[in-house]
Amino acid sequence: MEMMMERPRTRYVVYENEDEVRTRKAAVAEMERKKRLQEAEAEAEKIKLQKAEEEKKKLQEAEAEKVKLQEAEAEKKKLQEAEAEKVKLQEAEAEKVKLQKAEEENKKLQEAEAEKVKLQEAEAEKVDLQEAKTKKVKLQEAEAEEIKLQEEVKALKKKLQEAMEERKKLQEAEEEEEKRLQAKTERERKRNWLLRIGGIIAVAMLSAVRNNRHQPSSSHSREQHEQPVKSSQKNQQRAKIEKCINKPVGKVSVGNKSIQKEQSIMQLGNQLMVVYAKLPKSPNSVMVTRADRGLGLALVKEFLKKPDIQIIIATANNVAAATALKEIIDPRLKIVELDQTSDESIKRSYEQVEKIVGDRGLNLLVNNEDAFRSYSLKPGKEISRKTLIEQFNCNTFGVVVLTQTYLPLLMRASALHPDETWGINRAAVCMVSSILGSISLNQSESMDLAGYIASKSALSQFTKTFANDWQREHILVTAFCGGWGMTAMEGELVWVKPEVKAERLVRSFYRLNQSHNGLFYNRNLKPIPY
Repeated sequence: MEMMMERPRTRYVVYENEDEVRTRKAAVAEMERKKRLQEAEAEAEKIKLQKAEEEKKKLQEAEAEKVKLQEAEAEKKKLQEAEAEKVKLQEAEAEKVKLQKAEEENKKLQEAEAEKVKLQEAEAEKVDLQEAKTKKVKLQEAEAEEIKLQEEVKALKKKLQEAMEERKKLQEAEEEEEKRLQAKTERERKRNWLLRIGGIIAVAMLSAVRNNRHQPSSSHSREQHEQPVKSSQKNQQRAKIEKCINKPVGKVSVGNKSIQKEQSIMQLGNQLMVVYAKLPKSPNSVMVTRADRGLGLALVKEFLKKPDIQIIIATANNVAAATALKEIIDPRLKIVELDQTSDESIKRSYEQVEKIVGDRGLNLLVNNEDAFRSYSLKPGKEISRKTLIEQFNCNTFGVVVLTQTYLPLLMRASALHPDETWGINRAAVCMVSSILGSISLNQSESMDLAGYIASKSALSQFTKTFANDWQREHILVTAFCGGWGMTAMEGELVWVKPEVKAERLVRSFYRLNQSHNGLFYNRNLKPIPY
């Protein structure tokens, strides 16, 4: 535009009057005023916009400052929280240290308590060992006496067999003598009848002759003489027959020798009965539960040493895994699967056992179920109904239901021996319990055994109740504590091997009678208070 040429301006001269000039000037002034006002307003607006812009900028700066303050506050809060967290972590660490110390102290107390229990058990075991030593001597003497009695039995059996053979020979001789006497008697009878018939014929002939000769007096005299002769012969024959009929067995034609033999046989029989009465009697059938491990397996092996036991039933939760049982080769051993926590498993086992024992029933049931679940009543310990139910289900409820289920087989065995005294040879139930279940002896902390202790105490109460309720059936029910030992449940506690405990328990089982019904004993048949 600068390069464009400026057009020449044409100037026009207009002549106006004063009013028009004034009006025009006023209009121009007004226009100037309005223009200035507009410029002033524009300037003011511009200033206002600048101020607004500056205010906006300040507000933005204030907002940014506020955000910074908020961020700073948040950072400060985070720092405070981090500091608090740090304090908490320090406190938690301190608490952890305290808990570790408390746990160590508790562990030490538990170890001390366990050591105390071990010492008490050791002391009791020491006393038991001392008693066992004295009893061992007595048992050795008893075993020697038993061996002696067995030898006497063998000798008496041999003598009895010889006496029976001698008696058989005597009976054969007596039978032969009897036959000879019967033949002689028959010959005598026939001879007498012939004599009688001949005498009658002779008398008849003589009578006829005399009648022919008319001598009645002589005939009458001969008949009077003949009649006493016939009567005497008849009386003698009758006496011989009565003597044969009333003759005692074994005392004809053999004299005092037969009487002496009879007395000797009776004496041998009485001696044999006395000897047998002294010997312990074995049951026909035995059942041991949970026999796939520990004490149960040892009990089965101990019972297998008894040759008079005909049937030994061993139960296992899982027969396929019971390798130790299946390695035993003995036709008397029968393995049955049984889970005492399952009613269906108990019923199935009963059906199998009933087929095995048959009409003779079950003589001895050894309830060996023993399970442990850790449970404590101390403050701060976990509360678990499930754990308690599992503990009681294994050690108490399962044992009770099993024992009740097998009652018909026990009653069947008891009914077969109505004249015998109470014992395992008739019908008995032996509960394998624990001395920890004794309420009278519960004088120390339970550690983690509260559930186990209570379950064994409940089993003791059921044992006593079974004994009371089954008296009329003559079924003996008692409880035993095997004692601490190296079993599958107790792990590393090595006091007495299961084989030793089983041997003592079985020996105690054989000594049971009615006086032991409903009571609690250790493996050496020493009473334990409930």
